[in-house]
Amino acid sequence: MQASPVTGKHVQESLLTRDRVVAMHNRLHDSGQAARSIPWGKLELRVCPDSGLIFNATFDPSLVEYDATYDSTVPSAASEVYCRELASFLLREFTLPADSLVIEAGCGKGEFLEMLLAAAPSLRGLGMDPSCPAERQEGRLHLIPDYFKSEKVPSGAALVICRHVMDQMTDPLAFVRQVAALAESNPGCQLFIEVRDFRGMLAAGAFWDLCYENHCYFTEESLSHLLGAAGFEIVCQGRGLEGQYLWMGAKLGSRVSRTEEAAVAHIGADLTEFARREKESIEAIRGEMRKLKASGRKIIVWGAATKGVNYITNVDPDAVLIDFATDINARRHGSYVAGSGHEVIAPQEIASRAGDSPAIVVMNPSYMDEIFEQCMQMGLRPLMLDALMNAKALPTT
Repeated sequence: MQASPVTGKHVQESLLTRDRVVAMHNRLHDSGQAARSIPWGKLELRVCPDSGLIFNATFDPSLVEYDATYDSTVPSAASEVYCRELASFLLREFTLPADSLVIEAGCGKGEFLEMLLAAAPSLRGLGMDPSCPAERQEGRLHLIPDYFKSEKVPSGAALVICRHVMDQMTDPLAFVRQVAALAESNPGCQLFIEVRDFRGMLAAGAFWDLCYENHCYFTEESLSHLLGAAGFEIVCQGRGLEGQYLWMGAKLGSRVSRTEEAAVAHIGADLTEFARREKESIEAIRGEMRKLKASGRKIIVWGAATKGVNYITNVDPDAVLIDFATDINARRHGSYVAGSGHEVIAPQEIASRAGDSPAIVVMNPSYMDEIFEQCMQMGLRPLMLDALMNAKALPTT
């Protein structure tokens, strides 16, 4: 696929290429062999010259299938605090009359929607996601195991929420236009979009955040362009979770955005430089891990969802440096990392499997403090590292 999914503009030049990447990071595998016998994709990131959208030109949707075996849930105290703050913000910022309907496209198992409804007893909620285990109707909440379809939305729609799903769409403009049509038949209905901030990824050198499941990557300019192309006007915007996320709220309007050529050139240059540094970063990480192994430490990657899987398969595809992955999500315990076959153990197993002073590489820096606290409670004395192998200075009590 060489055409931009927003403008249809054909782009020939790839600024970052990975020939072999895991196609689905969050599918659970029950053996190392099964984890290594997965479909692989290719990553060729290109920049649309009109919108500034970054997209994978070799994305094959047949390799990506979302069902009940897919689990991207990342339980975390920091994440829960952020989600509660976001729910409160949405209830303050958007006009949501009593008995109106809030729809979440790509709701996962419905956790955020449940949190929102708990804080707003007068609202109804409809969640759509193919990874929902089954259709469920409980009181004011209705979950449907399917992709967003505007024809399944009953009357009274007041807000459509889409968090961390737009990146995975092959045709994000078609989705936003569906929401625009819904807003036309439900006057006042607004839209809230949250995605990973691509500029933040580049600035952090976060090669582990570029993955096959994400067909598109957004900057402030390209997300604004997309919403404007569907007839939406931005009413609020910002960043969340320590700058990792980019979000925008919008309503139907007449303003159509166009990304400036300078912004497109800038993001292209940044991506080119990022690609150049990527291999150097991975080799530097391997070097630090070899030193740790030589000193007798076990190495554990904390976080076995998208970030962790992508990190492990880029840094240690042959499973010779990293001993285990771990994750707080109990569904992942006893599973194996897609692509590499590393075992995912429960945090409570760390002491018995890796000793009381392992090196723990934390995939999301926003969770560093709570992970360290959990390690202390388990009697561990770990060396805490970020994904680039920088040791983190943490309190000893």
